[in-house]
Amino acid sequence: MTSARASALPEQMVAADGTINVPFAGAVPVAGKSPQRIERRIARRLTGKANQPQVMVRVIRNVTSNVMVVGEVAQSMRMPLTAKGERLLDAIAAAGGVSQPVSQLTVQLTRGSMVQAMPLAEVIRAPRENVRLAPGDVVTVSFQPLSFTVLGAANKNEEISFEAQGISLAQALARAGGLEDKRADARGVFLFRFEDPLALPYESRVGPTMPFNWLLSMR
Repeated sequence: MTSARASALPEQMVAADGTINVPFAGAVPVAGKSPQRIERRIARRLTGKANQPQVMVRVIRNVTSNVMVVGEVAQSMRMPLTAKGERLLDAIAAAGGVSQPVSQLTVQLTRGSMVQAMPLAEVIRAPRENVRLAPGDVVTVSFQPLSFTVLGAANKNEEISFEAQGISLAQALARAGGLEDKRADARGVFLFRFEDPLALPYESRVGPTMPFNWLLSMR
């Protein structure tokens, strides 16, 4: 009667060529393979060298599957990804949460050459925007205090802050106290801003952004 003896090997770092070195089995290719496939491959290599070899492989940590979290968070960090499938809000939570009001923050996801940004409040509100992260992603939380300036026949002529998700013209006028009844013409509200040329008539497109006046009627 023979008794089985288990031997635990030291942690193995996957080499640049995608292999690990196992005694009596040699260099075993493991890159891109599941632990179960690696177990079977090592067991085959040990056949004839060990009595009924049984192998158990466990991933201790994956140093290549990381996401960077930077910006207006409690602590910038490199977050490892797990089989759970972490999402945007998981990354922000792992970094200790945000350091500014949610309504004034924008979260940007950089994946390779693709860059997408969205108000953090919208990511929280709409679960579909809380996308699953991929290795190499960079999550940037930006504090972007936005404001508009009201001039003319309004009850307040001043600079007024608003949230990252934006507000309508009617909401903006309401924050300015509305139009003055005796001075204002509701059919002549001017909006001045820099526009994306794609939003303008073709003959008006000059440069990446351009100043543009909109004449709007609030009646």
